[in-house]
Amino acid sequence: MKFDSDSAKINGMKSSRKGVRNSVNKEIKEKFKLLIEDNLERLQKDINSMKSVERFNSLMQLAKYVLPTLKSVEVEANVKNNEVNSELIEKLLKIDDSHFDKIDDNEE
Repeated sequence: MKFDSDSAKINGMKSSRKGVRNSVNKEIKEKFKLLIEDNLERLQKDINSMKSVERFNSLMQLAKYVLPTLKSVEVEANVKNNEVNSELIEKLLKIDDSHFDKIDDNEE
């Protein structure tokens, strides 16, 4: 199978139909894997010849396809009754640090 922009468009249309299993993706991934495996030595030489910044950027780009990306998490706090919270914080700050390792998670 020749892989060019025309065949990519055709395969892309096949793989994006609702209810159709995406076997084209599996085939493309396998061919890409073979391409990389067959050119590992050349890729290593290319990476070795890069400047450190280029090498870092290239490896970071490649890592996107190998390592799972982590998503940032946004935390929103809704603080009510600041006086009670302030009192509690003051009490906690007065506790000696040596006592914190004795706190049992099962205590209520």
